[in-house]
Amino acid sequence: MSSSKKVIINYFFPRFVRIGSVLILAIGFLGFSANTVAAMLALLAWIMVQTTHHGIEIDQEKKLYKKYLSVLGFEFGSYESYKELAGLTIDEDLDKQQNVIYQGYVDFSKKGYLMLIKDKSREKVLSVVNKLADAYDLEIIDETKG
Repeated sequence: MSSSKKVIINYFFPRFVRIGSVLILAIGFLGFSANTVAAMLALLAWIMVQTTHHGIEIDQEKKLYKKYLSVLGFEFGSYESYKELAGLTIDEDLDKQQNVIYQGYVDFSKKGYLMLIKDKSREKVLSVVNKLADAYDLEIIDETKG
């Protein structure tokens, strides 16, 4: 049995787009009830917006990982090997406007870091990193001031 697990990092479309897609779906079914093709296209668009996400899959037995984009259940991304999975790291940096940006990484020790998420919210980054820590039983190194 493989130790491979998938973890959703974040949704591809922002929350307001995902909420707005519900309106598109309703309009598609109400306004185009006579046109089955338009209603089906509205349904497909809604499903695509609701399910498209970024994720990571790590197989600790085979020492492979894949950062992927999932669209309608189809994953796009390729597996890469690593020698050692050292843990997870959170740090902070400044953007061009001197705002604090938090970043979450997977530390593959000798191979380097894989960026998972970058956001203005420390809590959002911590939430993603915690999901991976729980799924893969990894230690989190917090290099932020918060």
